[in-house]
Amino acid sequence: KKIAETFQQTVRTKSVSREEAEALGLYHADIGATVDMVNADGSVEIPLWRHAIINFPHPLLKQGLVVLDTPGLNSLGAEPELTLGMLPAAEAILFVLAADAGVTRTDLDVWNLVRPPRGSKGEGHLVALNKVDYLWDEMSNDAAFAAAIARQAQETARTLGISKNQVFAVSAQKGLLGKIKTDHSLMERSGLPALEARLSADIIPARQEL
Repeated sequence: KKIAETFQQTVRTKSVSREEAEALGLYHADIGATVDMVNADGSVEIPLWRHAIINFPHPLLKQGLVVLDTPGLNSLGAEPELTLGMLPAAEAILFVLAADAGVTRTDLDVWNLVRPPRGSKGEGHLVALNKVDYLWDEMSNDAAFAAAIARQAQETARTLGISKNQVFAVSAQKGLLGKIKTDHSLMERSGLPALEARLSADIIPARQEL
């Protein structure tokens, strides 16, 4: 509960004038992604927090893993430096996509900014196909689900130009629910343990080389 309350704090917003929002670099009238930020009274809804550090008791963090959650696509146009400025110092990049949508044109545009250099195997670049739980109910059985996810992972790897073993199908929501309920079966099905194992076994030990 305390963790949920803490994360809720990071998504709080406040209303400011357009002039203040523009001065902060959070609003640009000519960028479509910021249109929805304007309230009926003409004020602009902006994030209350620009930067947050949250400590969470996880074994990967105890091993020295530091996670930087960069702004998503909606903020990239308004504040590209918050995302792109962090990339040169990153030892690994986890690119999160929606499994139910696959690789969209916009996703591919952003990937081209962060993709491994030509000639590199890109061991430090991982892709998470999130929200696979959306497909659970659509498949008749586990075998059909596994086959569908395998095909999507293969197609994602081909589109992004990386190895299939760098693509992980996960459900962050079900993984969190499994951890809260200590439901090991649900956690395993969420795919998160496989991603965590990859981070623990490969990324953290090789971070200096990466």
